[in-house]
Amino acid sequence: MKKLMTFNLFVLVCLTLKISAQNTVKLAGRIDTAIMNKYNAQELTVRAKENASKDNEGITYKVPVTANGNFKTEISIDDNIVYLAFEIMDNRISNSKGSVYNVSEPERSNSLSEIYLFERGDSVRVEIKRNKVIRFSGKGSQKLNCQYQVYNIPLSSKSIADRVLMLKNERFVKQATILETEDLKNQIQQRVLIVNSYQTTLSPLIYKLLYIDAVSGLIQQAYSRLANYNVIYPNSNSRLIIQDYFALIEKFDQLGSLIDDDIKVKSGYYLIKILEKEFINALLNSKTQNEFPFEEIYDSILKKYSGVIREKLILLCYENYAVKNSEKAKLLYPNGLGTLISEQSKVELSRLMERYNTSAFPFTFYDENNKPHNLKDFKDKLIIMDFWFTSCAACIMVADAMRPIYEKYKNYNDVAFITVSTDLKEKWLESLKTEKYSLKDMTNLYTRGKG
Repeated sequence: MKKLMTFNLFVLVCLTLKISAQNTVKLAGRIDTAIMNKYNAQELTVRAKENASKDNEGITYKVPVTANGNFKTEISIDDNIVYLAFEIMDNRISNSKGSVYNVSEPERSNSLSEIYLFERGDSVRVEIKRNKVIRFSGKGSQKLNCQYQVYNIPLSSKSIADRVLMLKNERFVKQATILETEDLKNQIQQRVLIVNSYQTTLSPLIYKLLYIDAVSGLIQQAYSRLANYNVIYPNSNSRLIIQDYFALIEKFDQLGSLIDDDIKVKSGYYLIKILEKEFINALLNSKTQNEFPFEEIYDSILKKYSGVIREKLILLCYENYAVKNSEKAKLLYPNGLGTLISEQSKVELSRLMERYNTSAFPFTFYDENNKPHNLKDFKDKLIIMDFWFTSCAACIMVADAMRPIYEKYKNYNDVAFITVSTDLKEKWLESLKTEKYSLKDMTNLYTRGKG
């Protein structure tokens, strides 16, 4: 009997360990020490995220890296899948200290995080090489290598991008948009070819998610660059051309009913693409150009979408855009709360709105001499603060709307105008010179690239 009890206990322990292992993602590997030395870093940041938006902070795991570049960690996950971003923090004594980068930057850099899809029970070896090449091996590695190869197909090839720039400089806007559209079609086809080549090695769910991500990630970037067109070419004739361009991109955006909504909402890129599309649509059709079109985006979400897609989009709208028009966000908050069905979504929206109903956050930002500026430095003053980054069309709109307000109140001793850039220092200083995003007499600060 004693032997039987011992055997049963042994089996129970083994089963417990097996179940525990199935609830985790195991990561081990090596990052080239040249990368670690470049940033004076001793750890790799692995971030579990719901989506690719850089506004989505997710859950952060700090993974120690040995002197030889080796690392190892095990991450518990609640769902069957999780998206992970691999990042590194700049610890050099420089203007960039504290900045966080995807390990693929600057070779592959865009407005979104580069995230990789893992499944519960994966045990993967990750090799991050000096030229930012990433190789995966082990259980669950096929889908990861597929994603890496997809991410290496850019929105535009270099030759096409060079030609488009020439056409823009010559004011041949229509020709530039036609060329970009044809190039977009080719890039989408290449991404789909890669995903399809892995189909037999993937489960139906993972294949569909990789397909959605591959197409949506590229189309999101295509929608995003329309904002720059809108700023550069503000006249009515050009506006019509840009609206035609928007319609052409929509033709490539045809996932539609091919995939169930329950799968779409699991994608790290699909909802971000939809949100970008609604922002651009509102921007191109807005009757006023001096206010961020938060209400137009919100109304469009309510009219066009339903169910879980609408719930997620409302939350994303507040997470990404409420800060750009907080008054409208506050005004629409009761409606948003009443529209949401899921209790979890209601709690999340309430949490997002807390930032607009509390005292000012005790911030610390930096000037061009890296001198810190804190909330307490502006005691007893009304602070008007604007966040921006280079190439952000919406940021330029906000800056334009701010100018008459600044002119009216700039001599008031109890009012402080502060602009904060999320760029790295060199790019921030270059953009300041243009005065598109700020005025030189404002208090211009930056986050040291921390976002």
